[in-house]
Amino acid sequence: MKNKLFKYFQNFWVIAIISSILPVSGMAQTPTPSTGGVRFYVDDAGFNSLKANRKTYEEIYVTLTMNQLSFVKKENQYLAVLQILGEITDISGGFVDSLRSTIPVVLDSLSGKFQKNSLFHNFGIYLTPGNYWLELTLEDYNSHRKGRKKIPLSVPDFAKPGLNISEMQLAARIISDTTKSQFYKNGIQVIPNPLRLYGTHLPMLYSYAEIYNLSPAKNRKTYRVSYAILDSNHSVFEKLTDQVLKKPGRTVLEARAINVVGLPTGIFYLQLTVKDLDSESKAVRLKSFRVENLSQEIARREKQAAPSKPTKLSQVNLNKAIEQIQYILTRSEKKILKKLDRAGKIRFLVNFWRLKDPNPETKVNEFQQEFYKRFNYANQHFGRYKLEGWQTDRGRILILYGPPDEIERHQYELDYKPYEIWHYYKLGGRLCVFSDLDGMGIYTLIHSTFDGEFHDREWKDRIYFMPTK
Repeated sequence: MKNKLFKYFQNFWVIAIISSILPVSGMAQTPTPSTGGVRFYVDDAGFNSLKANRKTYEEIYVTLTMNQLSFVKKENQYLAVLQILGEITDISGGFVDSLRSTIPVVLDSLSGKFQKNSLFHNFGIYLTPGNYWLELTLEDYNSHRKGRKKIPLSVPDFAKPGLNISEMQLAARIISDTTKSQFYKNGIQVIPNPLRLYGTHLPMLYSYAEIYNLSPAKNRKTYRVSYAILDSNHSVFEKLTDQVLKKPGRTVLEARAINVVGLPTGIFYLQLTVKDLDSESKAVRLKSFRVENLSQEIARREKQAAPSKPTKLSQVNLNKAIEQIQYILTRSEKKILKKLDRAGKIRFLVNFWRLKDPNPETKVNEFQQEFYKRFNYANQHFGRYKLEGWQTDRGRILILYGPPDEIERHQYELDYKPYEIWHYYKLGGRLCVFSDLDGMGIYTLIHSTFDGEFHDREWKDRIYFMPTK
């Protein structure tokens, strides 16, 4: 069936569908959205093309929510088509190049979480360094609704000698990639985040950059990578740990995941500094991003608003923030929450994190930061199909007890289904055993020595597997 629907689109890119990074809140974002009947965001980043013609490889990233598309039923499936047209002009208005893509989106059903999903697409084009304008038009083919956006493109020159850094691409996710998909770069998949928006809904900021023209290795054979988060006034808000790395060559990639959940709502800059420890040369890049911290924003709005005025926050975001902390709520807290109205839940959430902050005098809530570090790790490593990683047994155990001191992995043990044993030596020698019972990659807790967790001394009998002859 799907082949029939796709036969007219075989020469076009297929768009990636990822769980939504677009918040429901109507707060101003960076970058700003398009105008018209289709709301989308666009961002760009430039890289060295490694070509002799001195051109820069400019990538353009586009995202929008799927619920803006009109789906038409075709037999047993639903089809929408997104058309993207773009034109690049120089600063005087002269035509330089055009962009075009037609993207089919096929769904088996219009129910479920599809409306919360985001669609991503990117273009790559070679441009001579300089200043340009990019105008994009996105059209929903079935409804003929259109959105338009015009942004400036400042294309850097990477052909100059000396240490240099590409522009930074801020991403929603970076994972290893052997498929060489649309978002493939140097062995990894970089899913763009054209909004550059992070916080409660997306606690980890991923950045990708490339470092050029490191000097030939001599005495030290190393270079230093430093990151800092600057506030809107370009003052250092938080400095991250430096890394000194060996030079694998003159050009290297630099990817980093940064937990930003402890940052307050506002505009920040990610600063990347690279120093060649042989030549002592240094290069710096900046990229702006926005944080929307739900808990802190609630507290700020409550403080500013009169007590009789309700806080105008998305019910979806509030429910999601409460759902995420269910594992660390006590029974009494859960009972209290059920009895509260929306305003009461907001006050509860603010006080919940405030009371758990081990160092209230600091800008960062260390407990909250560690919680979302575990939460995000679970989502990145344990999610399968429509089940988010934090909702799995391994995700729950990780959030509650932290990372284990040792993991025994038994993926191919004769006559047994795959299983893992997590050892917590620092927590009294406790352990947890998980097994992939149905072969779908979702590991179920089948035994634990933690108080209150499922306990089965005969757990290995449960995963005994006699192959069919």
